[in-house]
Amino acid sequence: MTSLSSASKIVSMNNSPYIYLANNLAIDFVNTVLNQHEEVTDLLQSNSDLSLWAHGAGLNIDTQLESFNLMTALELRTAFKDSFTAKINNHKIPKKSLETVNKHLLNHSVQQILHLENNCYVLQAKNKKLTFSKFLGYLAHEAATLLASPQAEQVKRCCNENCILIFLDTSRSHKRRWCSMDICGNRAKAAKHYKKIQS
Repeated sequence: MTSLSSASKIVSMNNSPYIYLANNLAIDFVNTVLNQHEEVTDLLQSNSDLSLWAHGAGLNIDTQLESFNLMTALELRTAFKDSFTAKINNHKIPKKSLETVNKHLLNHSVQQILHLENNCYVLQAKNKKLTFSKFLGYLAHEAATLLASPQAEQVKRCCNENCILIFLDTSRSHKRRWCSMDICGNRAKAAKHYKKIQS
């Protein structure tokens, strides 16, 4: 399984946190809906948001070649979420989700190069802008490659009951519990410590 980048990162653009910590860009795309301050927040409210997310993921969309269709992108995101949720729950992927992923998978024709990043070699999209359909095709390929691999069994939900993020557990022991130690792991440890000193 090769993804654009195996490195986890959290970036903030225009005061909106885009989180890349799932070890798979299709899952990172799903994670653009998150729980902030006990409210579900969709970080993709506009074409500009989508473009910023893509840029943070290392992909550039050429808006001159093809117009954006945010609803099409969000439909694909829903298909990803339903597909990964089905795998987590040991269910069959819904037919509609498969059809949506396969429709966009037909547009995958992204050239890639081998790139050294954080002492690891990763496949990276060649430095050129993608049409909107090829961008979605690239994400569909990321999802399909994972869903068709044994690694799909390692797609997990964060153990924080208030967190809705999912991730691909690539740890050697496959015992990763949190979307991120910085986001949820440390909070859980702090809460456990506080409860211990209060009792």
